[in-house]
Amino acid sequence: MAKPFEEGIGWAMRRRRIKGHDIFVSGQPTNAAAKKAIEVRVNLLASADQPKGYGPFRTTVGQSMQDYGVERLPFLKGAPQEVNRINRFLRPAGLATLQATAVQKSRLTAQDESRARDAGASTDRKGKGKQFDIVLVPPVPKRSIPQGLNEYRDRLALSTAASDCERKRVAAMVFADVRAHHLQALVDTFREEGREPATLALERALVRALFNHAKTSWNWAAPASNPAAGMKLPAIDNARDRVMSLEEESRIDEALKGCRNKLVGPTLALLWETGMRSSETLKRVTWSNVNWEADSIKLDDRLQAAFHRFGHAPRQGPNCCGPCSGSPWPWPNSGMTGASSVACAAGHPVLLRCSKARTSRFATA
Repeated sequence: MAKPFEEGIGWAMRRRRIKGHDIFVSGQPTNAAAKKAIEVRVNLLASADQPKGYGPFRTTVGQSMQDYGVERLPFLKGAPQEVNRINRFLRPAGLATLQATAVQKSRLTAQDESRARDAGASTDRKGKGKQFDIVLVPPVPKRSIPQGLNEYRDRLALSTAASDCERKRVAAMVFADVRAHHLQALVDTFREEGREPATLALERALVRALFNHAKTSWNWAAPASNPAAGMKLPAIDNARDRVMSLEEESRIDEALKGCRNKLVGPTLALLWETGMRSSETLKRVTWSNVNWEADSIKLDDRLQAAFHRFGHAPRQGPNCCGPCSGSPWPWPNSGMTGASSVACAAGHPVLLRCSKARTSRFATA
């Protein structure tokens, strides 16, 4: 029968082969405290299913973030942003960082969708499954900085030195030992550096999702509660009621008259009339998103917002729309960047209206 023993200035105890795990506790103030600590660990293993990997007592927060990123992020539309947040924990800890590369739609398979469901990841309504390839990039001693940016990077590193130190401390902690006050110290450091409340909420969301995933998907029983759940953050005030005035619109129209790129005008017209985001017009929307029978555009994302025709366009575009001329979209990457929102040379009405109003003066017309 294992017994506690003195180690340094405290007491320690070891139990071997508990569901395939060797358990060791140390730094306990008394003999009885060591017995109680080892009993808690044994009961956790006995009452739960087999934990994934090495479990919460032998895995650091940084290592668990790596595993979380590789497992879950391939199926999230916001993977590149999450990769950047996770890498800020991994770099100070000297761990391999994550890299996200978008996959083509033709590569999505039923196996990818099954992996997404197994990982508890959310997918879009059509169940497209895998969105990104996530790979580990070996750590480098020092990141290469282009000439001319050294002074700026030095100022940036100085402004975030305190939070980088806190991130390194949290990333090196054993997963099971993390408590709310550890994460609160990190958030308070962000606030001292002047970070916006929305940024703090995103940082908390990452850590909270990590601990929830470990508990539900990896069967990690410790810590008993999510340490990110009780953090105190400032209120987020990001309400937007800003719309473009008629005077600003007139100034833009005047500037467009002298624009050498004839596609800028139709592109802005599409944005104004529909409330679409610039990334949607330039990168995502193609001819396949157009329903010419219903005179609508349907965005292929979670919002599932549709844009419906309601009249002739007040703006005249320089190019005819695709179906009239038989030509593809004249914009890069086959993006729908304007031609469908203006009347073509033949006078066909193709002005569109957003059915889910966004920040656009025309979206609710």
